[in-house]
Amino acid sequence: MVEQEPVRVEQIAAHIGMQEPTVYKWLRKAMDAGLVRREDRGKYAPSSGPQSYIGALQVLPTPNEVVELDPSLGEGLELVDPVTGEELFNSD
Repeated sequence: MVEQEPVRVEQIAAHIGMQEPTVYKWLRKAMDAGLVRREDRGKYAPSSGPQSYIGALQVLPTPNEVVELDPSLGEGLELVDPVTGEELFNSD
């Protein structure tokens, strides 16, 4: 995993177009889940290592699992990772 530079809440809010109180709310949840760590001077960074994702991101089924349960849900569906831009699912 590539180490990322810590960022301030203001930077996150501006980047994703959310109000700072909303960003704080979700940062607290991400910290509780072990996905984000707080650095000194009020900056935040992703937790390092694959252990930070185990369990935290597995609470929802994958798009493929949902479509297997009900194929009609996948008709015309395309999902793209909002961070990387990688295509996650495409029904075509």
